[in-house]
Amino acid sequence: MYYPNRSDWFNSFWKYHYLVNVDGWLFAVNANHEQDALDYVIDHCEKYVKHLLMIPEDVEEEEYLEDYICGGNHGRYFSCMADMVLIETLKDRHAIKEYI
Repeated sequence: MYYPNRSDWFNSFWKYHYLVNVDGWLFAVNANHEQDALDYVIDHCEKYVKHLLMIPEDVEEEEYLEDYICGGNHGRYFSCMADMVLIETLKDRHAIKEYI
């Protein structure tokens, strides 16, 4: 389990707690809405889980880019198609225990 914005998660800084599943990799994120949660995950992957993101050469060659999710501070794409990215809203941060 990864916590891209760990301090926000444990302090419940934002309104919602999300579990983001990217092709089997789990991320616990605290954010105002789903796109913010995806942005946190993509930025985290850019530093720590790089294989979950497309490299620039793949982006240039991909014919069906609309099938992929883009986000983060640098507009990066997940390397898996959008249907492999699942977002679940949790009732609170303690509900994550069901997934650990």
